[in-house]
Amino acid sequence: MTKKVSPGLLILVFLLTLGLFIRLLGGVPIISTDLVYSPGKSQNPTGSKTPEDAVKSFYIFIDNGAYEKAWELSLEPDWKGGAGAYGYREEISSSGKAFMGFTGKETFVKRLNEELGNAGSGITLRSIDAEVIEPIDPSIFGESYGLKNVRDAFRVRAKGNILGACTIFRWEKELIVLGFGKGYKVLLSGTKNKNSYFYQSWFSNIERIGDLRGSQQ
Repeated sequence: MTKKVSPGLLILVFLLTLGLFIRLLGGVPIISTDLVYSPGKSQNPTGSKTPEDAVKSFYIFIDNGAYEKAWELSLEPDWKGGAGAYGYREEISSSGKAFMGFTGKETFVKRLNEELGNAGSGITLRSIDAEVIEPIDPSIFGESYGLKNVRDAFRVRAKGNILGACTIFRWEKELIVLGFGKGYKVLLSGTKNKNSYFYQSWFSNIERIGDLRGSQQ
């Protein structure tokens, strides 16, 4: 027995077809090229047993607002010495080395709470990935930073997406990762550009790739 198609369904199909035809006549594309994005689930930290894992975990902790855990996975030079006395990049390069140790946990966490807010509310990262580019001679970090127990070192490229209020951006960053014992830590720059936040130095080659639509659906 053949099922009859309801008149209502026929009318709906007709109206949809008519709408597509009108869009074509008006020069409006049938398929929008704007990015339709659904945030999905955040990535979980991957540990620090490999250089790639340490980098991904660092960014995931920043994204989640777990700043103390991010500090535990990183080393940030304090070029000027004193609580919060960080320098601009050009100041460091013009005055020579002024390494005074590494940033303490309290200073690191306080600054990120001010820059990104509690729980990482000021930034939204997705699709964080990392890959080793090349190994580095670990002995140079003993000379520059007084780190005598660096097992090995690597240059790692991190990349991913940053979600804005209405826009999605692609970013990447080359980082130095140092091996200690059974794990790795990310070596940060400890400096920033003028009129910027310190965390912004952890991202580079930021490129807008589309508009966010449908993220609240």
